[in-house]
Amino acid sequence: QETAADFSLGDERYRFGVAGIAQRLRYVGSPLGVNASPGALAAGLTGSSSVLAREAIAVNVGASAATPTAATATAEECPELQPWLSQTRDALSQAEAHGATSGVEGDLSSLEADALRQAAAEVAALGQTQRGIAAPEAAVAANRLVVTALSTYARGLEVVANAAAAQDPDLLAQGQSVLADAGQLLGRGEETVSGLASGCPSAQSA
Repeated sequence: QETAADFSLGDERYRFGVAGIAQRLRYVGSPLGVNASPGALAAGLTGSSSVLAREAIAVNVGASAATPTAATATAEECPELQPWLSQTRDALSQAEAHGATSGVEGDLSSLEADALRQAAAEVAALGQTQRGIAAPEAAVAANRLVVTALSTYARGLEVVANAAAAQDPDLLAQGQSVLADAGQLLGRGEETVSGLASGCPSAQSA
C-alpha cells in the first residue's frame, strides 16, 4: 500500500490501512456494454483486499520500565552505544517538544488541525528514522521500544488533528487516550535509555 489518505463519509472520517503494508487483492469483473476508446476494454470490477503482513510489536503499557538483557553495558560497548544514545535522546526530546507545543490538552475549539498534522508528520518521521538505525546489540530492545513510542505518539497526534478538523469530542477523547499510552511508552523509553547510559560515564555527562 503506497498511500493511506483520510476520507469523509457523512460526518465520520476514515482511513483504510497504512502506507507500507502488503495486501492481497481478490477481484472479479466483466466487460461493460459501453463504447470504449479504440484498443481499450471497459470492465466493471468488484473485490476485496486483506493485509498479508504488517509489523506488530506487543508492549505492556502498564508494566514498569523493562531493562533489556544487555542494558548493563560494559565499558567496551560504550563506543558503539554513544552515537545511538545521543540520537535516541534527541528524538525523544523532539517528540516531547511537539506534544508540548501542540496544545493537545486544550479545548476542541482551540486546536489547530494543520499544526497537529504537521507535528504528527514530524514525529512519524522521527520514528521512521529511529526504525532505520542499526542499533548496537545492547540497544536493540530499547530501540524497538522507542520506535513503538514514537509511532504511537504520531498516531495519537493524527487522531487529535482529525478531531479538531471535525470538531468531534469523541474522536478527541480517543486521540488523547492514544497520546496517554504514548506518553507512558515515551517514559519507559527514556528510563530504558537512561539505564543503558548509566553504564557509559561519558554518555551520562553528555
